[in-house]
Amino acid sequence: MKREPRTQKHFHVMMKLSIIPILFILLCTSVSIAHDLQAQEILNKSISINVQNSKLSAVLNQIEEQANVKFVYSTKINAQQKVSLNIQNMKSLKITYF
Repeated sequence: MKREPRTQKHFHVMMKLSIIPILFILLCTSVSIAHDLQAQEILNKSISINVQNSKLSAVLNQIEEQANVKFVYSTKINAQQKVSLNIQNMKSLKITYF
């Protein structure tokens, strides 16, 4: 009975073990390439907000709902601060917080 050389046997085991991660990487790559990116369309959505003396967190929630976006902000920002806004059909909004 002829035995396989030890290095060849290890090579086959290595190939069997590495095929699953390689297939997974190829699957993830093909899925990420297959989707169209439409991030700039968010800037073309118009929003209308009319609030007086409301919490900043509530205003951000309204913008999230209308524009279908999510905001992430630092804990240093006072989300309980009262703000007033009157915006009608605005497409892009640039707010600077100091």
